[in-house]
Amino acid sequence: MSKAFDSFGELPVALQQEAIREGERLLDAQFTAAIAADQRALTWGGFLIAAATAALGAGVALFNKRPVDPLLGYASIIFSISLLRAAWVAIRTVRPSKFAFPGNHPANWLPHEWDCVGTEEDKLKAARTDQARSLENCICDNRDAAARKARSMRHSFEFALWSVVAAGLLLLVTVTGRTFTIQEPTSEIILHVKS
Repeated sequence: MSKAFDSFGELPVALQQEAIREGERLLDAQFTAAIAADQRALTWGGFLIAAATAALGAGVALFNKRPVDPLLGYASIIFSISLLRAAWVAIRTVRPSKFAFPGNHPANWLPHEWDCVGTEEDKLKAARTDQARSLENCICDNRDAAARKARSMRHSFEFALWSVVAAGLLLLVTVTGRTFTIQEPTSEIILHVKS
C-alpha cells in the first residue's frame, strides 16, 4: 500500500484535502455501519436463543408426557441445538475486534514519527500523503473485518433457515406417517382418526 501512495503528493492540494476529507467520512460511515451490524447480530442472536429455548421446552415436554414421544422429543432437542449454534455464530460477530476509527493521534504528527525533509510545502505534502495512506489502510482493514462478519451472519441465517426446513420436513413426515397408513394389497390409504 505504501508505494501506491507515492504519487498522492502530485495531486493538487485541494484534491489531496478532499481525498482525506472523504476518507475520514468513509471511516465514519464504516463505524456507523459496524454499530448497526452489531445491533442486528445481537437482535438475531436473541431471537434464535428464544426460539431454541422454546424448542428445548417442547422437547422436554414430549419426554414428560405419557406416552413418551421420543422421536419428536429428540427432534425438538436437536432443533434447539441447531438454533443455538446459529445464535452462537451470529453473536460471535459482536466480539470486540480490531477496528480502525476516524482521526489520528496527535503524537503521530511529531517530527520523529515520520521522516519529512524539505520545505514547509514538502512537509505538508508528505503529511497529507501519510494521512491518506493511513486512512486507506484503516478503510481496507475495516472493510475486510466487515466482510468476515457478514459471511458469519449469512452462515447463521442459512443454518437457521435449513434447520427450520429440516425440522419442518421431519414433522410433516412424522405427522403424515402417524395419520395415514397404506393398506396392502389394495394400496388403500387409511386415515387414523382419534375419538
